[in-house]
Amino acid sequence: MTDELVVIDQLDREILRILRSDARIGWSELGARIRLSPNAAADRVRRLVRTGVIRRFTAEVDQSKLGRSLEAVIDVRIDSHDRAASERFRDGALECEEVTWLAHVTGRTDFQVHAACN
Repeated sequence: MTDELVVIDQLDREILRILRSDARIGWSELGARIRLSPNAAADRVRRLVRTGVIRRFTAEVDQSKLGRSLEAVIDVRIDSHDRAASERFRDGALECEEVTWLAHVTGRTDFQVHAACN
C-alpha cells in the first residue's frame, strides 16, 4: 500500500457506496449494478484493495443476539505521554471481544472505546 492519494472516478465511488451497504455482493450482481462485466467489477474492487482505498471487509455483529444488551462509549485518558503506553492500551483493548470499535481522539481524552456487554 502507498501513502499517496488515490484518484478514483465516479464508478469507483459507486462501487464503494454499494460495498458499504453489502460487502458480500457477488461480482455478477455488482457488475450489473454498475453496468460492467463481472470481471471488470472485480478488477476495480481488487485495485481499490491493492491501493489501500478498501482496507478490509468486515462483519457487523448484532451484539444483542449475543446477550450484550448494554453498550457504552467510554472516554479514556492515558496518563503517560509515552507513545508505547498508548499502543499497549490500543492493542489490549482491541483484544477484548466486548470492544466493538476504538478511536484515537484529540482533546482531553486519548481514546474513545465502544464496548458491548451484558
